[in-house]
Amino acid sequence: MSPPQKMSLAEIKGLCRRVGLAGVEVNLLEMGRGFPLVLVHGVNASVYTWRGNLAALAEGFRVLALDLPGCGFSDKPEDFPYTIEGCAEFLGRALEELGVESAFFLGHSLGGAVCQSLALGRPGLARGLVLISSTSLFGPRVEHPPRFAENLALFTYHDKSHLTRELLAVYKQTGASAQARQAAAELLADSARQRIQPTALNLPPGLVIWGRQDQIFPARQAGEVGGLFQRARVELLEGCGHAPHEELPAPVNSLVLEFLETLLAEDEDRL
Repeated sequence: MSPPQKMSLAEIKGLCRRVGLAGVEVNLLEMGRGFPLVLVHGVNASVYTWRGNLAALAEGFRVLALDLPGCGFSDKPEDFPYTIEGCAEFLGRALEELGVESAFFLGHSLGGAVCQSLALGRPGLARGLVLISSTSLFGPRVEHPPRFAENLALFTYHDKSHLTRELLAVYKQTGASAQARQAAAELLADSARQRIQPTALNLPPGLVIWGRQDQIFPARQAGEVGGLFQRARVELLEGCGHAPHEELPAPVNSLVLEFLETLLAEDEDRL
């Protein structure tokens, strides 16, 4: 399977627009037509993380990806609640303003916990969840090493050839400011907060994708995250670390599209 052509930062910027959503000016990218698919990045990341996935996913879906407040090229207000629940509430309100009543969600790392929180807080909004190397909203806490957020790229990739000049420049451009560092620190601190898991979790069907060489969340956590769902499929990918969608975009795109198309077909069968 040949790897898809990854978009450059310039190409991604050309597809983005600045828009006020839920009281915050954010960087928003929309591509494709069809049922909405919302992409949610992790700490200190941006829509750039999806550069190898956007074109493939937009062939069958209306893809919406934004930089969360405090991240990427979005504003970084000091008074924003930089918590998983705060980001989930913001995203829910933003989607309301964009006219999205139901969608699939794909979340990476802490973005996966945001998707979990959103799905639980707004029943019916999420038709299905794809979680890639995801923080568990109720799972074991992770103790990050010192200066983790500032050196995130070094921990993320199994194959260090992915640490290109452009990628490192994007991390520096979007994450070096005091506001970005503070937002990342608050989000990481919140991800370490223990939450009490409800007796029953009403999550939609899920697909969990994990890299076997993940240095941030060990691969054994894939099953723990999958266990949050009543119905979930877990896929472990060899030869990648914490960002399978960046290191192995082609197989990840295939898994995501197959899973989402199956859910759409099930909806049609019920009509």
